Amino acid sequence: MRALLLSVVAFFVMTGLPAPAQATTAAAAASCPAGHVCLYNGTAGQGYQVCAVEISTRVSCRNVRSAVNNGVSDPGKNDARLYDAQNKEITCVRRGQTRNLGGLRHVYRVQWGTC
Repeated sequence: MRALLLSVVAFFVMTGLPAPAQATTAAAAASCPAGHVCLYNGTAGQGYQVCAVEISTRVSCRNVRSAVNNGVSDPGKNDARLYDAQNKEITCVRRGQTRNLGGLRHVYRVQWGTC
């Protein structure tokens, strides 16, 4: 199933056609380990995976454009909040969600909790 999904996404990339949002999100989640929030240098979980964060921690993830939350179901710890250098929240990504960050960002902290 994963190989088929990746083949479908590769088709859209090679032909230049826009991929369906559902296929793009599924491919991003497939490349992100379970229990992690993954940060990518492309939009919609595409491009190079800059960081994969499993626990609430300080990080230094540069050139981030999107985030994929492939967290596990754990009440009170499903969602991932991303913060900048001034400790200002950039966004909160719910479990199973892919979110664009609205431009190129530098993520300094990831905090698991609720949105």
